[in-house]
This record gives sequence, C-alpha cells and structure tokens, in this order.
Amino acid sequence: MTGIIIRYLNREIINTMLVITAVLLAIFICNQFVRYLGDAAMGRMTAQSVLQMMSIQIPLLSGFMMPLGFYLGVLISYGRLYSSNE
Repeated sequence: MTGIIIRYLNREIINTMLVITAVLLAIFICNQFVRYLGDAAMGRMTAQSVLQMMSIQIPLLSGFMMPLGFYLGVLISYGRLYSSNE
C-alpha cells in the first residue's frame, strides 16, 4: 500500500519539478540571449558566437535551476495534496 503512495508522490513531484525547471530555464535563457544579442549588436560578438555561448550556458543554468525546481516542485505538490485533502 505504501509503495503506491510513494510512487504517486514521486510522480507528482517529478512532473511538477520538470515543468518548473523548464519554465525557469526558458526565462533565464531568454535573459542571457538578450544580453548576448546586445553584445552582438555592438559588434563585440558574431552571430555564431552568440549561439555557441547560448549552447554553453544551457547546461550551466540547468544545473542551477534543478535544485530550485525540485524545491518548488515539492512545495507545490504537497500544497496541492493538502488543499485537496488527500
């Protein structure tokens, strides 16, 4: 019986964590893209180097966003369970 509950909680937390992490990653990637695009407009970077810098930033930013996404995923999942009295 407890195995079913643990699997349910894990699925809820992981799904919520992945969605939150994806949204946070998209926000921070867009922020970095605007910053690099400004440098490219001033002539300090080429278009190809902007794409290379963005591809370098994705794993770095995802490493920062995963713990925050997990924390918020736990809070939101348990809050949802509490509000629905499960």
